[in-house]
Amino acid sequence: MKHYFNFVAVVVIALMFTACSNATSSQDAAGSDSTAVATEQTNAPAEPILTEEGLPPVVIGANINDLPESVEGLYASKKYHQIDPNLSDEEIGWDEVEGWYFYDKDGELLFTAEDNQGAIYRVIVKSPTIKTAQGAHIGMSRDQVLAIEGAKLIKPHPDADYEIYSIELGKISMTLDAVNAQEVVDMMVFDYSAFE
Repeated sequence: MKHYFNFVAVVVIALMFTACSNATSSQDAAGSDSTAVATEQTNAPAEPILTEEGLPPVVIGANINDLPESVEGLYASKKYHQIDPNLSDEEIGWDEVEGWYFYDKDGELLFTAEDNQGAIYRVIVKSPTIKTAQGAHIGMSRDQVLAIEGAKLIKPHPDADYEIYSIELGKISMTLDAVNAQEVVDMMVFDYSAFE
C-alpha cells in the first residue's frame, strides 16, 4: 500500500511538473508572439492611403478647424496659404491653391486641402509617398495607371483653354502632366456638390 501511495505521489508530481512546464512554454511562446507582433507593428511603415473621401482625418466634409496640428504617419505640420489678390492669373502657378498645406517633418509638401466655410471640399495629393489602395501614386506613367482595373482616361473638353488629361479611378482624379500627358502629377478627391 505504501508503494502505491509513493507511486501515486510521483505520478502527481510528474504531472504537475509537466503541466507547469507546458504553461511556462505557452506563456513564453505567447510572449514571443506578442513581441514579434509589437516589433512588426513598430517597424511597419505608416503608409497613408488616399481614399475616395480623402486622407483620414482630412476628408471631404470634415471641419478644417477641427484638424490637429499634426497627425502621426500622415503630416507633421499644416499652414494656411493665401494667394495674393493682386497677382494676375498668369502670375499664379497652375497648381497653386488657396487653402491648407500639409507638410512632412522635413518641410516637404504632402497634400493640400481647400474648404468652403470650414468644410473641406477638395484634397490634392502632391507627394509620391501617398498612394491609392490600388497602389497608384504621383510619378506613375499613364499606362501603369490605366492598367489598374476601373481606371478611365478623361480627355480635355474641346473648348478648354488648356489640354489637361486626367485619369479617374472611382472618385479619385489623377492629373497627367501638361507637356505630353504621360505621367501623374497630382491626385485629387473633390466634392462637386459644395458648389451646386
